[in-house]
Amino acid sequence: MSCRFFIRGEPPNKNAAKPSGDPTSASRKPPLVLQNKALRGLGILVRVGGLCITSSDFSRCQVSSQVSIMPNYLFKLAYTQPEITEYYTLRRKIFVEEQALFQNDDIDVLDAIAHPIIAVEPDAPSLAVLGIVRIYEPEPRLWYGGRLGTHPDYRRGWQIGKGLINKAVTTANAWGCDRFLATVQIQNVRFFQRLHWDSLEEIEIRGITHHLMQADLDYYPANHEVRPALQYSR
Repeated sequence: MSCRFFIRGEPPNKNAAKPSGDPTSASRKPPLVLQNKALRGLGILVRVGGLCITSSDFSRCQVSSQVSIMPNYLFKLAYTQPEITEYYTLRRKIFVEEQALFQNDDIDVLDAIAHPIIAVEPDAPSLAVLGIVRIYEPEPRLWYGGRLGTHPDYRRGWQIGKGLINKAVTTANAWGCDRFLATVQIQNVRFFQRLHWDSLEEIEIRGITHHLMQADLDYYPANHEVRPALQYSR
């Protein structure tokens, strides 16, 4: 059984870098880079290989690479009950109420083996989940991503979508991954291709054209996420 990456409603970012040869391509400025030790104890949000973490994570991750400032969003596994509740609430809002892909609920048997990932604003006064995705391993070292979505009020650019995809694939790579697949709605195929995904075949799911796509794992180096036991509940 395959799953789906949905990003319906996020408009393309006109300033994003595009493949070479595109007449509208724009050069992307290199990120500001700082040594990790300069950020210890400062409590600011940073990005390591695309993974956004706070400086407090350095004690757990023991990251040795350089980092770049990424102050907008934090992409993380949903651990606490409020995080998991908000994760399922946003899923229902997108896939049941907005896209009407499911009648009553989008929960399925894969949720029993899936790890939920969320996007949040680290400086927000209260928890607000802005984006969601899940990853799961139906066979050893074969991973899928699915239920990717962004809150309607935050569909600007593709920043949250990119961050969730990056967090999903780099986490699976850290936990042992030979292939990472997803079924992508046709209007989002080019976006995934720009993020180093290859289309394997065109398929139809629930009456909607999708592409089965595979991530280039060389572009998504393993992060330092520790794999938790599966104890997620709604």
